Amino acid sequence: MTRRTRFLLASTIVAGVLLAIPAVAGATVVFTPGAQEQFGVDEQGNPVDGAPDTEMSDAWEVFWATPEGQRIFTYLDLREDITITIDVLPADQVGDGTAYGTARITGRSDSGRPTSVDLKVRNERTGGEANLADTIWHEFRHAEIWVNGGDEDDHDDLDGEGSDLNERFRQDAERVAATTTTLDPDPPTPHYDRIMRAAGDSELQSSAWLLGDILEDLRDSISW
Repeated sequence: MTRRTRFLLASTIVAGVLLAIPAVAGATVVFTPGAQEQFGVDEQGNPVDGAPDTEMSDAWEVFWATPEGQRIFTYLDLREDITITIDVLPADQVGDGTAYGTARITGRSDSGRPTSVDLKVRNERTGGEANLADTIWHEFRHAEIWVNGGDEDDHDDLDGEGSDLNERFRQDAERVAATTTTLDPDPPTPHYDRIMRAAGDSELQSSAWLLGDILEDLRDSISW
């Protein structure tokens, strides 16, 4: 099974689970037209049949193919209290022109809690599939830290030596980008810890457990 096929299968299954969860009607993560075109997805991140196979679309597949990528995306997409918009732009429109990606809080509640976050990823001089996938994870991680009350400028939990989550993600992303064999079947990755925190009642919790099981089963049983 190719990575693209697995990406389509995993996305379809997870989308079905999300639709089955009550009170979570719409996607919280929204893709701009530019991101849709570059990543080969629709507004909610679902893969589009027949989309061109590019470095950007391959990098998004690498991001989604890792359990940590699925975890962080799904957790944020389950949040009803924040909207995260992801865009893909030329380098000179991302930060100061040298950043691979940026994340910015664009809206807050009366109490100061972030209610909207804009993520930007550059579409040139990306550093390759694995690095680009890591950029996507990095910007999503900013959003996750913020929605959980973390420091807006804190990078300690984002990169390399300072983040076990990032180390796991980068190892998985490099493996996915470099090989068509099955990934390590038992990594120490939390599959749905934060998803469970977002599940407020018994029905939501049951759906969250089901989602975690599906993500684990996909990782363990389907070859790339």
